Amino acid sequence: MRREDLRSSPEKPLHCVISRQFVPRSPSSLRGRKWETESKENQIYRDRLCKPSNSVSLRGVKDIKRVFLLEHDKVTVSDEGTIKARKEKEWVLETGGLNLKTVMCIDSVDFRRTYSNSCVEIFNILGIEAARGAIMRELRGVIEFDGSYVNYHHLTLLCDLMTHRGSLMAITRHGINRADT
Repeated sequence: MRREDLRSSPEKPLHCVISRQFVPRSPSSLRGRKWETESKENQIYRDRLCKPSNSVSLRGVKDIKRVFLLEHDKVTVSDEGTIKARKEKEWVLETGGLNLKTVMCIDSVDFRRTYSNSCVEIFNILGIEAARGAIMRELRGVIEFDGSYVNYHHLTLLCDLMTHRGSLMAITRHGINRADT
């Protein structure tokens, strides 16, 4: 059984401290403990504070489980729209989990340079054109990973076919083969 208390820190009265304590389940082992003599008012206050603690995110972003700090080449976009990779290095956060919309709304995150490899999430948040670009980028990354080559025009035809109806279409019997042609 786990017990959580929310208290004000004496050193910093404006900050709250949450302490967790693991308690044995048998009632006989609880005798003489400090919380047994707790006043009824404190018990009610504690119970009201602890109920929403499972649904409240104390820090971080919901649905992002892990974060990795990596060093990459710095990529910049000029005013004309050209993309340049510089020899400078920059630190980048890669996450395990998806929540692009919330991450893009964080003030300290550059939303123009934020990317997700989930094409469905990009489609839901940014639209079909952004999803087409993400599909293209992911396909090229997979194909070129081991040194293979597919002509750029063939990949663009495939991406156009997957997105031309305004939604994402799978390259399976449930997607393209079911399309009215």
